[in-house]
Amino acid sequence: WGKQINYSLDRIDSLVGGENFNVKAYGAKGDGVTNDFTAIQAAINAAEVTGGIVFFPVGTYNISAALSWSNPVHLLGAGKDATFIRTTAATINALEINSGAARSSISGFTFNSSVTKTAGAAIRVQANYVTLSDYYVTGHYTATEISGAATEVTARDWSFLNNVANGFVINSTGNSFYIQKGLASNTPAATGSGIVWQKGND
Repeated sequence: WGKQINYSLDRIDSLVGGENFNVKAYGAKGDGVTNDFTAIQAAINAAEVTGGIVFFPVGTYNISAALSWSNPVHLLGAGKDATFIRTTAATINALEINSGAARSSISGFTFNSSVTKTAGAAIRVQANYVTLSDYYVTGHYTATEISGAATEVTARDWSFLNNVANGFVINSTGNSFYIQKGLASNTPAATGSGIVWQKGND
């Protein structure tokens, strides 16, 4: 389990550049009841214009559709034991990092679901140079899918527990995937780190 963040957004901003966008400033509640999809997507859309960090304070954020972006954006939670993104539909992805969103990153979240998943991934990556870190996935169909022509994707400090089908599905025509420091448990397709390698170069 990750620790709640104890560093400032100003410090993070000095590393990644751009502005800071707090999802609660866009109307997200994080109360585990409200559908926060529209509010969070609005924060992400704003961040796409200038680049920067979309910050999720402590809470449980329900979403009814996939959060997606096509320009570089950094999603930051308060830690994987503090910020939860929970899907409420059986087949959706939680996050979709589209091909134009090179150098995006995600850190400090747990991804879970209020329903039994029959398809979809917690995170689908189709962009280059993406970093995923300090994240936990439970109750999804697939934890992380790397597809399209994504290349140079790094995942570290991850944990997958009780997912329906897969840990990682690497289905990209790109190359160079760095899967580091993680644990997959009780994920049916799990072999080693729960990787299903469908195509790709290395």
